[in-house]
Amino acid sequence: MTKPRLLALWPCHSWEDFPLDMSESAAASLFACWTSLWHPALISRFESTPGFWRTDKIAEISPDSNVSVPAFSQPKIDEAGWESLRSICELVVSGNS
Repeated sequence: MTKPRLLALWPCHSWEDFPLDMSESAAASLFACWTSLWHPALISRFESTPGFWRTDKIAEISPDSNVSVPAFSQPKIDEAGWESLRSICELVVSGNS
């Protein structure tokens, strides 16, 4: 079984195709979601540093992972994807929360 992870869901395949044309609120959401994963308590609990995961690969996320979903990634996730996240993940944080 794979180890649970701290993940941010990005709508891209790598840093090279990361979207750069986002609004200020989308950038703030991205910043909040990414930096929240670096909380010392989370790193201690998951015994790993955060990484990113593609929105089209939700089915491959390890059970009990902590997933952060910035606002600009949310439209890329269909209802089945959201249900999958809720059922396998320990915590799903989305938007500006």
